[in-house]
Amino acid sequence: MENPITFGWPTMFLWLEFWYTVMVVDFLVAAIKLKAWDCHQDGTEIVPEAREQR
Repeated sequence: MENPITFGWPTMFLWLEFWYTVMVVDFLVAAIKLKAWDCHQDGTEIVPEAREQR
């Protein structure tokens, strides 16, 4: 007999999918809200520096 609450899906699969989705959404929200990831926050132009030749 299939579990009517999970529509026949294994409970562990649904649990893992739920937390995977929660973590991805949490990461995206943090990435959008985190000001340290905004490279244009101070208004200065980004200038690449020369690398040391070896």
